[in-house]
Amino acid sequence: MRETARRLFAHVLDLSEGLRIQTIHAFCQALLARFPLEAGLSPQFEVMEDSRARELLALARDQVIAQARQPLAKQLNAALSALANEVNEQDFDSLMNSLMVERRLLRDLIGTYGLDGLLVAVRQALGVEGYDDQDALIRSALEDDALPLANLRHFIRLVKEKGGKTEKGHLPDLETLLKARPCDRIALWDSYCAVFLTQKEDIRKTSRYPVKAVRTEWPDVADFINEEGARILETRKQVKLLQVARFTDAALRIGAAVLKIYDAEKAREAVLDYDDLILSTERLLQQEGIAPWILYKLDAGITHVLVDEAQDTNPEQWSVIEALTSDFYAGDSARTPNRTIFAVGDVKQSIYGFQRADPREFIKARDRVRDKATKAKRPFHTVPLDLSFRSVEAVLALVDAVFADPETAAGLRLDHGAIRHQASRKGDAGLVELWPIEPKPPREKELDAWDVPFQQEPDDDAEARLAVRIATHIRQMLDRKEQLPARARAIRPGDILVLVQRRTAFVEYLVKKLKQLDVAVAGSDRLTITDQIAVQDLLACARMALLPEDDLTLATVLKGPLVDLSENDLFKLAHDRGQKTLWAALVEKSRSNPAFAQARAVIDAIRKNADTIPPFEFFSHLAGLGRAREALIGRMGYEVVDPLDELLRLAQDFEKHHPPSLQRFLQWIERGGAEIKRDPEQKGRDEVRIMTVHGAKGLQAPIVYLPDCCRLPRNDASLLKIAPAGVTARPDLPLLIWRGNSSALEVGPVKAAREDLASKADEEYRRLLYVALTRAEDRLYVAGWESRNAANSTSWYDMIKAGMDRLPGLLSIEDGPDRQLLRYEQDQRRTVALMQSTSPRPDHVDCPSWLHSPPPLEPTPARPLAPSRPDGDEPASSSPLAAGPSGLYQRGLLIHRLLELLPDLPADQRKAAAKRFLSKPAHGLAPEMVDRWWHEVEAILSHPDFYPLFGPDSAAEVPLAGLVGDLAISGQIDRLAITEDAVFLVDYKTNRPPPKNVADVSPVYLRQMGLYKAALQRIYPDKSIHCALLWTDVPHLMTLPESMLETHSLVKPD
Repeated sequence: MRETARRLFAHVLDLSEGLRIQTIHAFCQALLARFPLEAGLSPQFEVMEDSRARELLALARDQVIAQARQPLAKQLNAALSALANEVNEQDFDSLMNSLMVERRLLRDLIGTYGLDGLLVAVRQALGVEGYDDQDALIRSALEDDALPLANLRHFIRLVKEKGGKTEKGHLPDLETLLKARPCDRIALWDSYCAVFLTQKEDIRKTSRYPVKAVRTEWPDVADFINEEGARILETRKQVKLLQVARFTDAALRIGAAVLKIYDAEKAREAVLDYDDLILSTERLLQQEGIAPWILYKLDAGITHVLVDEAQDTNPEQWSVIEALTSDFYAGDSARTPNRTIFAVGDVKQSIYGFQRADPREFIKARDRVRDKATKAKRPFHTVPLDLSFRSVEAVLALVDAVFADPETAAGLRLDHGAIRHQASRKGDAGLVELWPIEPKPPREKELDAWDVPFQQEPDDDAEARLAVRIATHIRQMLDRKEQLPARARAIRPGDILVLVQRRTAFVEYLVKKLKQLDVAVAGSDRLTITDQIAVQDLLACARMALLPEDDLTLATVLKGPLVDLSENDLFKLAHDRGQKTLWAALVEKSRSNPAFAQARAVIDAIRKNADTIPPFEFFSHLAGLGRAREALIGRMGYEVVDPLDELLRLAQDFEKHHPPSLQRFLQWIERGGAEIKRDPEQKGRDEVRIMTVHGAKGLQAPIVYLPDCCRLPRNDASLLKIAPAGVTARPDLPLLIWRGNSSALEVGPVKAAREDLASKADEEYRRLLYVALTRAEDRLYVAGWESRNAANSTSWYDMIKAGMDRLPGLLSIEDGPDRQLLRYEQDQRRTVALMQSTSPRPDHVDCPSWLHSPPPLEPTPARPLAPSRPDGDEPASSSPLAAGPSGLYQRGLLIHRLLELLPDLPADQRKAAAKRFLSKPAHGLAPEMVDRWWHEVEAILSHPDFYPLFGPDSAAEVPLAGLVGDLAISGQIDRLAITEDAVFLVDYKTNRPPPKNVADVSPVYLRQMGLYKAALQRIYPDKSIHCALLWTDVPHLMTLPESMLETHSLVKPD
């Protein structure tokens, strides 16, 4: 089977179009570019970067806020006020981002209900329709018909006579409430609730409330307390749900307005974001009247569809895939045996829920395809993939043991089957270690607020200590030249992968410690551009150039690598300068101090033209100033190269959409939070990698550390989904709700939605653990640090600990005072050939001689000659204004076109086709002119000497490239025909004044044809070459003698 697969792969690679491997976003972009008008897009649309999308979203948000201030925008103003009272600016942006992620659902909901109808549907689903505000709801609960008045009066009388202190404390408000009118009772609602409920909103325990004397006198008082307490709880629940409805009203109104402006801005700039690529393609393939045509155009080009990582494909992406393959099992395509859909996915590795991926969608898509295949009587196969080629048996044994617990395995196998792996690497050594949890430090003592910290204390929190422990462990393995038995070689830094759940301070601690121990480390896989010191240095230079009177910024630049002023010199400059700015002091002291003079020269160079040149030019000049890039690299290492290059790229991107203002660029980049995504698989870099588990999906390493195993899953999504209630147009369409920042509002359907979301988050948390564990090939080290939160009873660490306890032969090893680690190890049983040890890195390498020598001269000519673009003076073109009544200009163009089209038609169809073409009203030709021009074209097509040029075996627009002697030639032949003993070629000359005879042909044209002839003679040495020029204005086919071509050719004959 492997041999068959190899042959098939080689066969696919040899196909003319090759093997098209694309991300679904790239495919959608290409499809939309092919059918932009049908998709309602500009043909010149572009895909914008995430930073630009964030900027447009912020612009839309600001415009909505401005609109809400208008007198006529009352609903928008009320919605914005409701949000402003509930969230801060950061939470508001987070809410808008969440709505943008759900934009497709939001559009569908508004399209189904309308915005106002959607808000009514939300109230129906929450069970609070019919109430405008909470006062109306409370008032209805305090009406005389709703209150148990007789029981309340009886309760008051008994409490007065026999009640305790607690009950009597409620009497004044209770009596006032009964005397008041229903509309005045609202103010006493909380007091009335306190009679029956505790502060935690539980019904009071009737075993102790009211006091025994009251309970004895009134045996049914417990029923009264419980029944009225339950009614009050239901009302309070409705009040909370009504508040959720009001928050949802505000969020959806603002979100719909922001989305509308965001879409308008994208349309104005003809840009799409990455989500738009999927959504626009989905709409295109579902449009009535257009989709069948699109699918028809695509159908012939799609025979096989392979979906990789299918478990992380979201519903919209499945919609695109299923639309593309809808004809595979319908019509004639259903009878075509070689059309296939091949989806590869592992539910256990579905970890992109934040991108709306759901493993259940994978199962649903599988079932839909299976149903279509069954109806079309086509085969369908489900193939289990349980054989692991990556990990050794020890690692897989741990994975199986961890997920042997049904609760831990929940969400990993939707068919509820057991998780079992087979190892391809049988007999290879493996090791798993579980380190003790790093304890949190004791609570810090209270410090006097006025104590000044003169000494920096070392980091002593749990994260920092674990980072030191891991870095030291790595350094010791490298120093001992510890072996990987399955690979028969020593461990290298590039063998090590550290995986974390989220990027926290731990990553910085670990990178810092690894560098201190001289361990090669690639740093984090994702960097925020403005957090990089080298970038901060350049941005400080820009701020200083705009405002040199800013003392702190100027001091930063003076201490930076571009100026590199010493601490002593900076102190001399700043000390005892009175009221002068630091800049004024530098100008003054530069006249007498060489160090300050040099510093001022650098500052002046930085400031030069800062207010007149664009940001990209400023930073390009800055990077090259006095070898600034080399200075930054020398101080901080080569890891600064990527951030510096990204800064220049961002400056270029900024200038595409904004006026090139340096001040505005500084504001833009500091607000944007641009990131660098590093390639984790850069070849030739022997470095420790530190990544998130999400970023490591699809990667692997011989040694993996999991230091972040005590972190619990997050369940802080602001938007929730609930099922609609009542009769709706789309009962399958969930409704979006937002409960604000108060978890106390999570009651009823809101609580159920949160619990459902929490359940899915827990499932994905465990799937993320599976992905993390299975990145390890040979060794796995598990650790964690204790947080200040509640006990992590469901953390990765606990699940792994439970799995370790199930393994046979588990060892407990002392690892320092009060530290015991657990180890599970398997020895090497398979024989491995020893690898050649790599030679040590030399201390000195001599530079090759070519490094400091100028490159040799390029062969003459430096670029290929283009015979069709002559280097001499070409005869002037005929002017269309001077064409005269005979229409020579038009005739030349039309005859040229006919000579391109007619040779591809059979001889008996050429006349009719030519007359149809010439008779088009746009050409304005009289019938006799049509006949005359046809006969002229026919004379050329049937020319006895060049008949093969216009026959069925001829070709048009033939590219020609190659070396002829020392000359490189690249051109295009208008018409070419090759027979058994000859080669015929012709070059069309349109709108050129035709010569009367061959002797008058321009030398430029003769050189052109001579080069073509020489090149073809090298390709076909045994054939005669016949060249001609076709003057389309006349028209006239002119044969060029061989002797004349050789005379003007730049190539000597062999």
